[in-house]
Amino acid sequence: MKYLPDLSAILLAGSTLWAAGPNLMEDPSFEQPVPPFKWQAKENPYKNVKKEDLKGRFSFSKENKIVRSGKQSWKLVNKTMEGRNYISFKPMKCHPDKPFEFKFHTMITDRQDHSYIWYNIYMRDKNGKLSGYINGPNMDIRKNRWNEQVIRIYPAPNTATFAVTWQFCGPMTVYIDDASFREVPHSAYEKTVGKVLHKGSFSLWSESPMCQVPYKGMPKALPAAKEIKLTAAANENESFQLVLTSNKAALSDLSWKFPALKSGKSTIPASAFSSRMVEFVNVTKANDPRARGMIADPLIETPASWSLSKERNSAFFMTVKVPAGTPKGVYKGTIQLQQKGKCIAKVPVSVRVWGFEIPKISQMATFFLTSLHFGKFAYCNFDKRPRAVIMDDIHNLKKEMRISINQALRLPPPKWKIVNDEVVITDWKPFDEAVEKIYKKYNFSYIRITPLGMIGDNAGWFKSPGRKTTRTRSGRHVGAEPPKTPFGGYYDEPVGIKRITSYTRAYLKHVKEKFPHLRPFWYIYDEVPYNHKHTLAKIMTELKKHDPDLPLFIVGGAHSAALPAYQFCCTGLNLRAAYSPGKNHKESIFYQWKNDINPSRTMAARVYAWQVYKANGIGGLLWLTNFCGGGRKGIHNPWTSPTGLYENMHCTIFYPPYQGKGKVVPSQRAWLIREAIEDFDLLKIAEKRLGKAKVEKIISKWIKDPFDWRNDPRLFEQVRIELGDAIEQSK
Repeated sequence: MKYLPDLSAILLAGSTLWAAGPNLMEDPSFEQPVPPFKWQAKENPYKNVKKEDLKGRFSFSKENKIVRSGKQSWKLVNKTMEGRNYISFKPMKCHPDKPFEFKFHTMITDRQDHSYIWYNIYMRDKNGKLSGYINGPNMDIRKNRWNEQVIRIYPAPNTATFAVTWQFCGPMTVYIDDASFREVPHSAYEKTVGKVLHKGSFSLWSESPMCQVPYKGMPKALPAAKEIKLTAAANENESFQLVLTSNKAALSDLSWKFPALKSGKSTIPASAFSSRMVEFVNVTKANDPRARGMIADPLIETPASWSLSKERNSAFFMTVKVPAGTPKGVYKGTIQLQQKGKCIAKVPVSVRVWGFEIPKISQMATFFLTSLHFGKFAYCNFDKRPRAVIMDDIHNLKKEMRISINQALRLPPPKWKIVNDEVVITDWKPFDEAVEKIYKKYNFSYIRITPLGMIGDNAGWFKSPGRKTTRTRSGRHVGAEPPKTPFGGYYDEPVGIKRITSYTRAYLKHVKEKFPHLRPFWYIYDEVPYNHKHTLAKIMTELKKHDPDLPLFIVGGAHSAALPAYQFCCTGLNLRAAYSPGKNHKESIFYQWKNDINPSRTMAARVYAWQVYKANGIGGLLWLTNFCGGGRKGIHNPWTSPTGLYENMHCTIFYPPYQGKGKVVPSQRAWLIREAIEDFDLLKIAEKRLGKAKVEKIISKWIKDPFDWRNDPRLFEQVRIELGDAIEQSK
């Protein structure tokens, strides 16, 4: 799946924290005879509507009955399935390093379930050259109410003007009114929730895992604390950070000594502690100025001994993994900071363990792709180990994170032969052995229906021998017709369908009997282009006719009227996906998992699981874990050019080995994702025991809907503990 910057963390999260400034737009209430935008009707994304073809199909007019304020609004009508109305606002002046907000209001009185609204942003420098482009998410299409459509962004460097084009796609009658464009303050967030544990020639202080520690110094006026307090279920990870800041001289030969934690006769062993040293990367490419500079993110293995410099902090991301089966109780012990084996500071730790545990395999579906092939093996420029060793390394990190699957992992298929145009399995052994291995070794709980792969993506059908090809964007050759199946025949022909479905019926039956704990799926298409949906729909209909239980997985097929009902839809977590009716799929998985390197949005990585829960999804997807560029934009090393091709690092949660040696390095963002996945299990346990209404009431103090949450680790932790306490008190 091609990655596009997904800005919903910027655009939507914590929206109540933004203050209004002066409106920079001319005629903001649309009261003038000529609107501050241009209108264009289109037959489809590529073809304008001719004037003679507008009548009875498209219209644009003034409206004085349905208005939000003033005396006038504008009415847009489209009565065609593939058509759309565009409105392009005039370029407005802006500048970098400050956030800007564009907002207007829509009233939809008539639409189809598959209709949608989205936008494009074009930023240009003073010479008119494009400085930034954003392909926005789908927006709110709830009917018979004034919906506030809000975009908040930091303009790209050198930007002088901002222009936005809104697209109203599918049959729809919509009224628009009251627009604004304004500079707004930076969003509020908690920079620290730290506490001082020791003060002398050095300061030892704690920090939340949801805050990024500074490269130098410590926050002012931190309160004192006597101990680290954690609360967790059995089989759950809980993390905290310890930071040392030199007040006088540098220190050397430092190390940590971890204790066994005791509660009566029960013990959590010292081996339950793990520690990684926090490293910093120099971020120079970021639209938000708060994200530039030395940013804490990589978590390298803690050396046996280390030094504290006067020039920078020494920070450690620490985790207690409460073993499965640990009895309820408060477990206490003391971490020692040692110098040459002698204790120089103590950190008391208490872990309150709830009387329940989270399951071994997460209830959250997490599709995190890892591929060494991307960008012509771009990652391998910085990790020279054998590729099998690298993949095993990353898969073990995924196991620690409780990730469900690497969708790039291809299992060996069973052996088969063709008999009367049907696929007959002759030997399951190679397949069974591979499935047993990945489940036992990595705990992967979803498996692809091998050898079936995608038959197309957003550029079109994949090329196939014996079929026509056509040239599409970026000069890439793709198929003009659906490709050949792995068993011969084509996907749009009876012989191809017969062979595929005879195989999938046998495959699903075997997996259900042999591996009932696993969920198989066929990732059939990625980001379906509009002009291929009808052909894909015919293929899907035929597949489901012959194999009704076939679990199809599609990225970007949500709410398409053309596609028949299917199992798994992966789509962006946006207003349309969360609120619109008419879903043609059973289960929702959302992308991209937010994991922002920006200190003002570090918490987003932990929040995403809660957003998925609020949107009634079953999981989240990340397009790539080890992105190092490639292609036309070139290769980049995340250690020296961390934001690389994109402003953010959503797709680089794993760094190549530190200084070219050792293993793959997880990020702080990855470890927050790990704990978010455990939060999802907490939510599902609570829902089962308390009911969804009670869960919603508890968590509403912190997260009200998928896009309205407080960027406050303290409040988050209060709600999480209240949720766990409610589970414990339930019968």
